Amino acid sequence: MDTLVIIISLLIGVLQIVMIVKFFQIAADVRAIKNNENEKGVQELTSISPDFEKRFYVAYVSGDDKSAKDLLFDEIGRSKEFACLLRGGNDTYFNQNVEEIRKRYAKYLTQINGSDEINFEPLKK
Repeated sequence: MDTLVIIISLLIGVLQIVMIVKFFQIAADVRAIKNNENEKGVQELTSISPDFEKRFYVAYVSGDDKSAKDLLFDEIGRSKEFACLLRGGNDTYFNQNVEEIRKRYAKYLTQINGSDEINFEPLKK
C-alpha cells in the first residue's frame, strides 16, 4: 500500500512539473504573438506609407477631394493608434491615441477639412 502511495505521489509531482513548464511555454507564445501584432495589418507608430502620400496628393491636386479624403481615412484606419481606439480603454488612453492620430495626419487633415479635428467620440465604448 505504501508503495502505491509513493508511486502515485511521484506521478502527481511529475505531472505538476510538466504543467508548470507548459504554462511558461504558453506565456512565451502569448508574448511572441503580442510582439508580432504590428506585422499583421497594423502599421508601426511613426510610419506613413510613401504610396499614400503620392496617391493623396495626386487626388488632392486634381481636385478630387472625396478621393483624397477616402485615402486619408483608409490610411488612418490602418494605423496602430486607430486599432487601439477600437479596442477601447479609459479616457486618457483614448485621448492619447486621438492626439497621436491628429499629430501624425495634421497636415493632410488641414488640407482636406481646414482643421485637424476628427470626431472619434462614436468609437468610445
